[in-house]
Amino acid sequence: MDEAEEHGILEEYLKKALEEAWAKTNNALDQAGNTGKGRQMAIWLAAESVEYTSYLFSLTNDLEDADPPPPPTKGRDVTSLVKESVDALEQVRASSDRGKLADYTRLRDAVHSLRTAYLEFRKKPRKTRQDLTRS
Repeated sequence: MDEAEEHGILEEYLKKALEEAWAKTNNALDQAGNTGKGRQMAIWLAAESVEYTSYLFSLTNDLEDADPPPPPTKGRDVTSLVKESVDALEQVRASSDRGKLADYTRLRDAVHSLRTAYLEFRKKPRKTRQDLTRS
């Protein structure tokens, strides 16, 4: 197998992975009304799918050494983080072949936003001072 065939195969897998990530991220956004385990699992699956897509993207486009900085996500709610990921995937899907590093950065931003959204579910509720005092 020569390099052109290998690249073609990677691009085919990347295309499928991008469509799967798109579907799973939209599913996570559609579950915005849910607050339970179903939404948490949908966000986890979306994050996993986008992570795999970004890995294939880096392999396909020789970006293994690229390490874009994560976007600021502090103080953002889960719905806005998932929406941001959907927007990033939409931009990558609509992108031409010119801005590969920018597309990879968008994918990494989507991964970071989905991870942050998932971790919002994992946070333990803080005890207030009133909870700590005895009546």
